[in-house]
Amino acid sequence: MNENSLQIYLASAGSGKTFNLVVEYLDLLMKNPESLKNILAVTFTNASTKEMKDRIIEVLLYFRNAKDEDIKENSYYKVLQTKQLNEQNKNLTIKEVKQKSQEALRDILHSYSFFNILTIDSFFQLILRNLAKELGVNSSFNLII
Repeated sequence: MNENSLQIYLASAGSGKTFNLVVEYLDLLMKNPESLKNILAVTFTNASTKEMKDRIIEVLLYFRNAKDEDIKENSYYKVLQTKQLNEQNKNLTIKEVKQKSQEALRDILHSYSFFNILTIDSFFQLILRNLAKELGVNSSFNLII
């Protein structure tokens, strides 16, 4: 997959959407930990936004702290390794995963406002507020649905 492409996952509850979205997010971070500022994930609910953020941080912490043999058995690592092998014909080593996880965690900590996992509503409100600034309109408006 081209890292500039748009991917949409449409599936029913319990089908693994969050797992797949977390894998995609982690894949981008493993390719370039500084890509945090260029990733946007949009979900439907505040609960799924929180779950996705929590899971990304949880997996990154796990990768940073776990024993090598435990990481080899981790389902996220297995899928990431397969993705990297298919896309770049390169194995993702555990040493690289640990290093890039540390870098990604540091970037999230220092640039948390760029950790963009938003609900559809908050994403469109962000767009409207920025558009209002561009048009010279007061951005402190209330959105009534």
